[in-house]
Amino acid sequence: MGSAATPEITGTPDLAREPFRAFGSYSWATREDQESIGRLVSELRLRGFATFRDRDSLPPAAGIESRIRADLERSTVVVPYLTPQALESDPVVELEFRTAAELERTRGRPILMPVVRNLGEDRAELTASTWDRLGYDFSARWTQIPPPGPDALEWTDAAKHARDALQVALPAGEGPDDGRWEILLASRGDRPAPAQLTVDATDLLGGLGSQAGDSQTWSRLFDALCDLKGVLSTHGHRRRVLIRPFCHLSAAVAAGWAFRTMTGWSVTAVAIDGAECSPSRAQAHPELLVSPPEYGSFRAHGGTLVVSIDLVPRDIAAAVRRDQAEPPRGHLVITRASTGVLVPSGELAAMAAASAAAIKRQCATLAPDRIALYLAVPAVFAVLLGAELGALGCPLVLHEYTGSDYLPSIEIPR
Repeated sequence: MGSAATPEITGTPDLAREPFRAFGSYSWATREDQESIGRLVSELRLRGFATFRDRDSLPPAAGIESRIRADLERSTVVVPYLTPQALESDPVVELEFRTAAELERTRGRPILMPVVRNLGEDRAELTASTWDRLGYDFSARWTQIPPPGPDALEWTDAAKHARDALQVALPAGEGPDDGRWEILLASRGDRPAPAQLTVDATDLLGGLGSQAGDSQTWSRLFDALCDLKGVLSTHGHRRRVLIRPFCHLSAAVAAGWAFRTMTGWSVTAVAIDGAECSPSRAQAHPELLVSPPEYGSFRAHGGTLVVSIDLVPRDIAAAVRRDQAEPPRGHLVITRASTGVLVPSGELAAMAAASAAAIKRQCATLAPDRIALYLAVPAVFAVLLGAELGALGCPLVLHEYTGSDYLPSIEIPR
């Protein structure tokens, strides 16, 4: 982030271009405060905010005070984590809290969203215990108060505050002039430069060696995508979203499903070559090979329908078989007629539509209890497949490739 001063801004940011930014403020005095702000920042990043935290946002030898003020000026919301230790910190109170409060009073932005813990049990008590230090009337503000305690803020409470910040940053009825939101979905490699909305899971799943992730992490990401979709859905009837996937395939499918076509959203995904791919009405594709289903243990109904889609190709059949604890009810294999050549971007939408149609046909025939999905596909295909899937009648369990095997990641409800 640059250190140049920001021009005068009132109200919400330019929703067509400017990234949504959050600023996390806290005391370094205790491990619990550091861990709590880490959870808040993580949940904010999962909900579309490019988020400043001094520990990972300040470069070496930076002019700290001028840099912090510049980032406060650029922020959409400021989330101070206020505890007894934070009140004793001059940087938290004088530099960050008071600066944010003054900017909010004079410019309307950033919006101050304090998370107050161990300073009172209701808003009136919070104001009484903090007025001399902060001069801030909590009794006149809507404020969620997390349960007191010596431990770090619970993940569920951090997620609630992040969702509240998103709702405040995106008042109902406001949105891009053209009606299309842009979401950068990142979970692999380094943290990207922020887009309009950046769903950022790189701290959790990225880095030099991308991780397959655990069920709790994937659940948090899925909940965040659903929160984001829920808030954006209040912005009128023009529901269009462009998704740039730089992420695990599980994240790509989940994003497409969150904004799936049957809920009234129009999804466009952007391939690496810059081509925009939108869901297609095509129900077949000449290069797509949908093999006759392989049936396992006999069941009159229920069981697991395994679906493996390999368009890379990666020859994932052995890894998929190893992941089955018992013979599935059926196994649907979808591949390409040609190999060794990347799938043209222009064909990804039709392939996704055809694959979704084949999965739905098998669901109608077998009525399984669950679908286990295994993918070796371009990320754009995964987004579009998620957007095409809906009304399956059973949970969809996604799996993430580890380099040799698959692990379950996200369970999408029926």
